[in-house]
Amino acid sequence: MTERFLYRQPHHALAALLDHDIQTVDRVGSPFTMERLCDPIRSRAEGVKCYLPPESVAKAEARVGDMLTNRGAIGWRLLEIRGDDLIFRNFDSEFTGRKDEMRIVQRDGKPFPWPERESLSPEDNGK
Repeated sequence: MTERFLYRQPHHALAALLDHDIQTVDRVGSPFTMERLCDPIRSRAEGVKCYLPPESVAKAEARVGDMLTNRGAIGWRLLEIRGDDLIFRNFDSEFTGRKDEMRIVQRDGKPFPWPERESLSPEDNGK
């Protein structure tokens, strides 16, 4: 693994936890609870990084029914997953896109906070 996923805004991590059961941890692997996420929001702390452990990264994979977007374009409803290809519908049009080009913007009718990616430093690569 040469990169990891994270939220730099605690309120995004809190929304992911509350709405999508996506857990986050700090740099040393201690979980962020709801209370722990609220503290930096209240104090408007900066520099908080909430990392997604492997089980949460899997929850951020596209699912049939998700609304996805491609670099800010309008959203499409995911119909089917075929390997790395995603089959979408927007109104009456269908098309195929690649998983690595899309991001989830809505799941189960709720906004989906998309995690950022961060490259691992050599000393973090073993974690």
